[in-house]
Amino acid sequence: MEYRNGTKEIRATTFLYDPRGLTDMEKLKRRDDYARKDIERLENALSLLKQYRLELAKRAQELETMNSHIKISLVREKHWKGAVFYFITKERIYSDGSTAVLYKEKYSGTKRHEAIKNFKQLKNEFPQCDFYEDITKRNWE
Repeated sequence: MEYRNGTKEIRATTFLYDPRGLTDMEKLKRRDDYARKDIERLENALSLLKQYRLELAKRAQELETMNSHIKISLVREKHWKGAVFYFITKERIYSDGSTAVLYKEKYSGTKRHEAIKNFKQLKNEFPQCDFYEDITKRNWE
């Protein structure tokens, strides 16, 4: 299945008119033709959805068997209004380069020491993980 910009949109809309209100044979035939075409489009959409489910199952199986490692990071961010935040993030990094965020905690700038303390505690609890720390002020601050 082809995805454009990471997505594929399938729309299935049909309008059903009350047949009791139709008296013209040409309109009845036209509505029947519309219904036939709508059924074909809906069957195609159903086929694509079944294919999509297979792709999801395949990706799930790939992720389950793929090599990965855990990365825990502490990062300082200064937002445009001057507020400073610290983020502790735990991510699973897969061998294909994709990542999954397992945990993310946000601390305000005034809770800096608590964030650092929790990060050090995680280092002690999970020594097998990769750790990344970036809490220095930027040169533009």
